[in-house]
Amino acid sequence: MSAMAVVQEFDRIREWPVEWQVQLAEKLNALTWRRQWDALCARVHARAKSAPVSDEEIDEIVRDVRREKPLGQR
Repeated sequence: MSAMAVVQEFDRIREWPVEWQVQLAEKLNALTWRRQWDALCARVHARAKSAPVSDEEIDEIVRDVRREKPLGQR
């Protein structure tokens, strides 16, 4: 896409009602955020040196840190 086509598209969007412009901005932000999140997850996954942790293991660690009873005993 040429630079002129992008400028023309922005000019066209400026004529939209403000509500539509806000909706478009929110959707673009969500797409950008999602792409960044996926990239971050991929980097973390690539650097992970240990096996995945199960929900039970996470619960056990949290209980130990908080010194709480297991969920079944509460």
